[in-house]
Amino acid sequence: MQIYRLLEQKKAAIIERWCDLVIDTYPAEARDFFKQKKNRFSNPVGAQLHSQTAACLDLFLAEAPDEEAAACLKEVIQIRSVQEFSPAQAVGFVLYLKQAVRELLAGEIRTHALFIELLTVESRIDRLQLCAFDSYSRSRDKMHEIRTDELRRRSFMAMKRMTLFEDSEDTQEDT
Repeated sequence: MQIYRLLEQKKAAIIERWCDLVIDTYPAEARDFFKQKKNRFSNPVGAQLHSQTAACLDLFLAEAPDEEAAACLKEVIQIRSVQEFSPAQAVGFVLYLKQAVRELLAGEIRTHALFIELLTVESRIDRLQLCAFDSYSRSRDKMHEIRTDELRRRSFMAMKRMTLFEDSEDTQEDT
């Protein structure tokens, strides 16, 4: 398909635009920080976003299975699942890939009449979105499981302390 060659040629620009669109979903102060620093130590979220979207696009262009490409986004999805995003916002960033592709390939799509090929690419992005939502759901389930386990552990420890306290009161009364 001719569109995949164009996507490969403009890959760096697509990644940058996709990342910019995703970063724009954050509050202004976070946005500025994420855009300024690319260092994984001083800006782990921004660095992770950039590296994971690049890896995802590489697999996407290599026509790897959708699940494999979506797996690259797992870490970004995990980060967004614990932030103040709704489920749609947490995984909606995948669809920004469509916008980046349309913006950066608009001229070539019109010139070479690549509308059918664009629909094929966009259908793959939609499937990628569904895989991302599955990943988000698993991440949220795991987070709830961890919270539930922690509550159980705390409740058990409180009950144990209470029992020890009652036992020590009983022992003091007996003397």
